[in-house]
Amino acid sequence: MKAFVLSCMLLFLACKANGRRLIEINTKTSISAGAGMDPPGWISINVQSVTGENCFTALLDDPALDDFNVGEFDRFSGSQIRECDGHAFTNAIDNIFVQHHDTDAWMFDFVRLVFDDNTYVNCVKDGTIVDNEVGVLVPCY
Repeated sequence: MKAFVLSCMLLFLACKANGRRLIEINTKTSISAGAGMDPPGWISINVQSVTGENCFTALLDDPALDDFNVGEFDRFSGSQIRECDGHAFTNAIDNIFVQHHDTDAWMFDFVRLVFDDNTYVNCVKDGTIVDNEVGVLVPCY
């Protein structure tokens, strides 16, 4: 029994040493008129830890859905979040950089980062508008 407990503890410590892995990104579009975004507009997100670990989503999109509609909560995972899928962060997330591309602005309330250990981090800047290749740094907690 001691050997079993010891091996479980070592496995847990090994997982912690490698960090928690990002598995999903959620967005919440604001409820204001015109907050939604239609193609060809799109966003990308760069996630960064307090020590500079980072990953980049490139085009954030679920091709099977109409994303970024007024008041909607959207979920992105797997190949939809590109290099962020399974990216291990050994340190706390500090911020994200949300950048708009092409036309049709997007207004959002928050972005949530979901990890494989069933924890999440909220990145909040209520009512923030991104448009015309401009980005915004959003603090996370």
